[in-house]
Amino acid sequence: MASSSSSSRPHSYDVFLSFRGEDTRKNFTDHLYNTLIAYGVRTFRDDEELQKGDDIKSGLSTAIQDSNLFLIIFSENYATSKWCLNELIKITECTTAADDQAGKRVIPVFYHVHPRDLGHQWGNFQDAFLNHEKDADQEKKELIGKWRIALEKAAKLSGYHVNNQHETEVIKKIREVIITRLNRKPLHVGDNIVGMDFHLKQLNSMIKTRRDDVYMIGIYGIGGIGKTTIAMAIYNDISSQFDGDCFLQVDGKTSNSGLLELQKKLLQNTLKDQILDMHDLLQQMGQEIIRKECPKKARERSRLWDPTDVERTKAIEGLFIEISASCQIQFSRDSFTKMNKLRLFKVYTRFYNNFKVDLPMDFELSSFELRYLHFSKYPLISLPTNFHANNLVELNLWGSNIKQLWKENEVLNNLKVMDLSCSKDLVEMPDFSSVPNLEILNLEDCTSLESLPQNFHKLKHLRSLCCSGCSKLKSFAQIKGNMSKLRNLNLRGTAIVEVPSLIRLLNGLEYFDLRSCRNLVSLSESIRNLRSLETLIVGGCSNLQGFPDLKDDMENLKILDLSQTAINELPPSIGDLKALQILDLSECKNLVNIPERICDLRSLDTIKVEGCFKLEGLNVYLNGEGGYDLACHILRPGISWSNEPPN
Repeated sequence: MASSSSSSRPHSYDVFLSFRGEDTRKNFTDHLYNTLIAYGVRTFRDDEELQKGDDIKSGLSTAIQDSNLFLIIFSENYATSKWCLNELIKITECTTAADDQAGKRVIPVFYHVHPRDLGHQWGNFQDAFLNHEKDADQEKKELIGKWRIALEKAAKLSGYHVNNQHETEVIKKIREVIITRLNRKPLHVGDNIVGMDFHLKQLNSMIKTRRDDVYMIGIYGIGGIGKTTIAMAIYNDISSQFDGDCFLQVDGKTSNSGLLELQKKLLQNTLKDQILDMHDLLQQMGQEIIRKECPKKARERSRLWDPTDVERTKAIEGLFIEISASCQIQFSRDSFTKMNKLRLFKVYTRFYNNFKVDLPMDFELSSFELRYLHFSKYPLISLPTNFHANNLVELNLWGSNIKQLWKENEVLNNLKVMDLSCSKDLVEMPDFSSVPNLEILNLEDCTSLESLPQNFHKLKHLRSLCCSGCSKLKSFAQIKGNMSKLRNLNLRGTAIVEVPSLIRLLNGLEYFDLRSCRNLVSLSESIRNLRSLETLIVGGCSNLQGFPDLKDDMENLKILDLSQTAINELPPSIGDLKALQILDLSECKNLVNIPERICDLRSLDTIKVEGCFKLEGLNVYLNGEGGYDLACHILRPGISWSNEPPN
């Protein structure tokens, strides 16, 4: 095989794993790291790879330089760590510095955080930076500025989100993408070809690889002297520096049908793992098509994207205003009064930077045709008085000042998606009978919301409800009737005291998150009737002292998180959870016993008991499906574990 050019730097590690240890070391990051190692991916993790006594800064810098891909786990407390932020700067510098680093890539994982909080430094990130800025001298202020810029850049990257979905599914996707990128097979060009190094050096001097450049190189010569071989060799040498690559061999005799097949092959190869990256390109193509409708008169186009094009016009059907193009924008009362055909209206930012929208109190939006309204940081406390929502399908007002949505006598039969997340002043929701066909409701971080309408059962089509971070929400709405379509219920960080017994009526529920509900003292036994449930999370419910007796009806439960609770034992019926794969008992400081029936859990992959200081021993035998022994790891020293069968 042809040798690499002298500018290429060999990678000691395939992946550099960056994370906030206290947040994810013992859960997500640990699972991800062990998965990558198991699949032969050389992965750097600081607590594993740096030897005691090494110069930490020097060791990390070397590891970063010698890594190919960077997996950064952005968690809630990430920004509290100066170490993590400095590491992020080094990674950013490494991936943008020189031409020979162009193949390096950052893959962010947003672990229970939103990219907008990252880039904008909201929430926990804001608190962390306020703490960093205390008594900061000029040198530290400059460093803090670099931290902010690095976070803003990271927030713009396409990555993976860990919120309501199973962590194992996200880890599987990450693993597949990394292995695909690392396992590109080189084209065979023969070994020790005389003169190849010279040709590669010449070609590399012409190609200064950057992702935003396009190059066409011609290799000229008579037939049979090795032009194709040289092309294959340079392809092998630089293809790893791109997100997608394909080598097509074409000769002068290729027919039209042959060219069509080559086009198909090119698309198949280059579109793999590129779906996210194609989004912006497709958007630009669509915008260009609309511009061609009326290239000189924006007001006659059916859709607009540029804020400077906004005029009072009757032709507009879609208006998309990206605030990142201007940090402050102001509309007048009559800016949209003549847009009677307006169906799609979006005011947004992709980069989560500081921005402000000024609207007068008597602002009007008069279109009867409106189907989609997305207004980030909507500044008014109510919707316009002449707002016509009869045809509305999706409403998104994240970060708004909204207090009241619409009058109680209105019925929005077409509304299917409503996102009011981060609307800090929202105190109450309108009667749910006004939105009978709602499918998705996001109330995340609505910190003033104290209750939900009692006719919750009216939402017969609801598939997902998120109330995570609604810290004043003390009780859940009344459940009755058939709500079999509800799949995801997230009450993380709410103030609820108990789970109602009628929770059993949610027989289609698959994901139930109660993490950090610190007022929760009990779980209703009716929870065992949730036959479709796959994930149950009560980790961090520090006042939860008991766990209900279960039965084999919960045949689909795969993940059970009881970490950081006050429980002292598990019921013997835990052995009936035949599908259980992950059992997290970490930091259960009162736990003294794990029943022997845990041996019946044939699907169990992971059991975590680190920090269970009253649990003196664990000596059981697990036998997995197919007769193989499970490799179970207990992370606290002193806890015994045996895979040997009992005598």
